[in-house]
Amino acid sequence: CVTELDRRFFVNFQDACGCDVTESSPSDPIADDEENEDLSPCTVCPGGLDPLYPDNVLLNVNNLLGDRLAGSITCGEANAFLGVMMRFSSFTCPDFRSWGTLFCGCPPTEVGLRSLCPDFVPMSTPDEMVPQVVVDAFVDDIITFNNTQFDLDVVDEVSCGAFGNLIVAGSARDAFVDTTLPAVCGCESVLEAGGPTCSVCSDGSPLPGPSIPLNSYGLTCELLEMQVGLADDAVCGATQAMGLYCNCSETIAATSACRICGEGNMLPQPTRTVPSIGLSCYELEATANLDLATMSNSTGICSMYQGYYAQ
Repeated sequence: CVTELDRRFFVNFQDACGCDVTESSPSDPIADDEENEDLSPCTVCPGGLDPLYPDNVLLNVNNLLGDRLAGSITCGEANAFLGVMMRFSSFTCPDFRSWGTLFCGCPPTEVGLRSLCPDFVPMSTPDEMVPQVVVDAFVDDIITFNNTQFDLDVVDEVSCGAFGNLIVAGSARDAFVDTTLPAVCGCESVLEAGGPTCSVCSDGSPLPGPSIPLNSYGLTCELLEMQVGLADDAVCGATQAMGLYCNCSETIAATSACRICGEGNMLPQPTRTVPSIGLSCYELEATANLDLATMSNSTGICSMYQGYYAQ
């Protein structure tokens, strides 16, 4: 009925096929090593937890197996199908678990609750909603990229606990521990230290232009401020040196910054993409200022960037 070769994909069909297997309690695959993960069945909720909303439609499947399978699959039905869907699609178990977290009400795992806090202590406010800018920039990508086989719904809001599950599924913890999210989600060590310590405007004032784009694929001043909320002094200073692009007041940091177009000259097209490196002109100038702030020998760094990219 089920060969060892196909165990990963068809293990959830063992009951239906009448296989003589012993039921065991699911462990948390996120915390397992890769060898054990390869042999464990994929479940719609991380850690094999039960979805809170089993009757929700998770996927509308379109021609997954040619014309043989089409229609809706609910959260409660999903575990029986995930092995086959991974077998015949380009999606992975973390993809399905991310969707399950968003649409099925999968409870946050212990690992998910610890994923945002710098000291790995569980967040204290998992029911708090993450900022909308995070949903727009990161969560929407999870349900739209390469989505040709499955018709997925939109997401209006995401809790901190759910976002923790998403971070674990995407192995993306390092991308968020220096952001404002640890404070939003109640990481005690961050709150005790005073919360976010960096803002795009060096005087700490609110962003005059939160929706100003900084590249052509979603980076805005508001998103940038979220990303650097807990950044160290070097990263924060380099970010504030670029604050003029978000309409912040001119400061000493801004006037002494490296400008690719020459001293005191702002980029005429900050969102323009430099094809050879795939960064916007803003991101390139920000990188130059970060190099100046972090490299032990930064002599000539600004001149080098100007020489390569001013044109």
